[in-house]
Amino acid sequence: MAAPRTARPLAYALWGGACGALLAWIGVKASLAGLNSDAAIYLLLADALSPWRTNDAGFALDLFGRYPFPPLYPALLALLGGGSAAPAWNLALDAALQAGGSVAALAWARRAGATWPLALVASALLAVAPVALFTAMGVFSEPLYLALSFAAFALVAMPNPDARAWRAAAAL
Repeated sequence: MAAPRTARPLAYALWGGACGALLAWIGVKASLAGLNSDAAIYLLLADALSPWRTNDAGFALDLFGRYPFPPLYPALLALLGGGSAAPAWNLALDAALQAGGSVAALAWARRAGATWPLALVASALLAVAPVALFTAMGVFSEPLYLALSFAAFALVAMPNPDARAWRAAAAL
């Protein structure tokens, strides 16, 4: 028997909350100690893009010129209050993004025809894979792109996706 349609969003939300809580418990700390070199650049880029901080346009242009990283992740950090002054917030945001990727993977598996138990196992393996646990302990752009990619896969994983689903997936 299929779950009622109203139970589905709750199940996804509960799964996202559980994944996010686990990843935050593993990764959120109050310092920037142990960050990789990309993380330092992402935090400086977020500082430069932040509407909440004063910044030097010349410094921002120099950063983007020297480090041609995709701008979406530091822009998201900047808009949501992340940056070098908010270590725990950056890590919590990454945990939430990574949990969102696990939820999107669950949705993709379900839309592709997997049963709930099988889809949950696949999503759980993604959430606790060694690379996911490693990523939870630092500031990385990968959780954002993982969440967007799995969300795009979920949008077109039905038998006959319409043009709107394909456009939305392409936008992601």
